[in-house]
Amino acid sequence: DDVLLDEAELTRRLTAVFEAPGYKPPRLPDVAVSILELSRRPEASFEEFAALLEQDPMLAGEVMKLVHSPIYAGQAAIKTIQQALVRIGIKNLRDIVLQAALGMRVFRCDAYRETMDRLRLHAAACGQLCRIVCRYTTVEAEYAFLCGLLHDVGIAATLIALAEGSAKKPPELLAIWPAVERVHPRAAQKMTELWGLPADIGLAVGAHHQVKIQGYPHPLAATVCVA
Repeated sequence: DDVLLDEAELTRRLTAVFEAPGYKPPRLPDVAVSILELSRRPEASFEEFAALLEQDPMLAGEVMKLVHSPIYAGQAAIKTIQQALVRIGIKNLRDIVLQAALGMRVFRCDAYRETMDRLRLHAAACGQLCRIVCRYTTVEAEYAFLCGLLHDVGIAATLIALAEGSAKKPPELLAIWPAVERVHPRAAQKMTELWGLPADIGLAVGAHHQVKIQGYPHPLAATVCVA
């Protein structure tokens, strides 16, 4: 309780959590990680992606739910993973899988459930808005979507850390928000590093508020900021 009275001390303690050598972020499903790795192989086939996704029924169900959303829906109903792949393509599948995985594992905390639900929707919206911004720039939409989707995972991880570290009821969000806001960009960057994502994504999510890195504007960070 004393820590909550001192924003600087709470910021320091939260930062120490993410910078600790043994810190482990909320784990993405193994199938999601495998699909992210497979998507980097140009020769990967639809069959390989479908076989991976079918290994995780819960994740497959979440993917199918997203595929039926207005963003991806078409005239013909999608009933199988193979049909979903044909409809949306491999790059979109990777994005949908990551979005579903974040909703299942990262944007989840009973103590801050309402906030996590809002974060999940905010992340999905920013990811899609990043695609729209990229229509008017030379920024790669593929990376921009991922940056938009991931930019606030540091908030989720911070709230999870606070909930897990509290012996009693976790602190109210308004009391801790200034410290959470300070810490979350670096926390998000650290998480992307530990998940093995490309370094440029980590730089972008870590700088999505100030936009500049070492004095120079970072196009991906600026895209997320606009979104």
